[in-house]
Amino acid sequence: MQKIMASASELAKNASDAELVADIILDASSNPNPHLRYLGGIDVESWAGGKKNMNELEFFNMIKGLIT
Repeated sequence: MQKIMASASELAKNASDAELVADIILDASSNPNPHLRYLGGIDVESWAGGKKNMNELEFFNMIKGLIT
């Protein structure tokens, strides 16, 4: 559990700004033609970009590596 908490703390250092995420949520909730997904910052955009170049197992292992 301590390892996961340490990983979460490290992820939080690079997390998207709360105001940016709030703006994205506001846009999504008020958009008459909403998208299926909204990317909330550079950190998430890099994960999504990586996913395009990986199979499911590679992506799973990448995300798993971020939290273990």
